Amino acid sequence: MIATFEGFLAPALAHGRLEEALEDWSERFPGPFLYFAGRPHLPPPLRAFVDFLRSKAASAGTRA
Repeated sequence: MIATFEGFLAPALAHGRLEEALEDWSERFPGPFLYFAGRPHLPPPLRAFVDFLRSKAASAGTRA
């Protein structure tokens, strides 16, 4: 069994490259949540990571 975030699999499932097996036994998990201090001056590596996740969420049509 392979478990991963739904967003990563959605395109392959939509195009028929993958099929879900044992759907009734699969636990849904849309992905992790990122919590961070909303201060104006985040360290640059954290700012880059947050921006990356937000862009991925936007392209997947999910909320960031």
